Amino acid sequence: MGKAEAEKSQAQIAGDLAKRLAGVAGDGEKDVPASITISLPKSMIRELEARRLSNKDAAAGPKTISGLIKVALEKDGYGGL
Repeated sequence: MGKAEAEKSQAQIAGDLAKRLAGVAGDGEKDVPASITISLPKSMIRELEARRLSNKDAAAGPKTISGLIKVALEKDGYGGL
């Protein structure tokens, strides 16, 4: 491997790391939220709404149902996929 190739590889590695730190997916697409639809039992939805309102009133923790679900998924190992 020549000097130019080594510098290119180092630059490519640095660029890939910068993209990951900036939240850009491997295909160059920004890792932005996307809408989905899920069905949950009504009792679970009521619990989520109550927690969301409690967090909003206390100005602590996730203040949206999406935020609550995201935190729960991250605790279960999802998030760095």
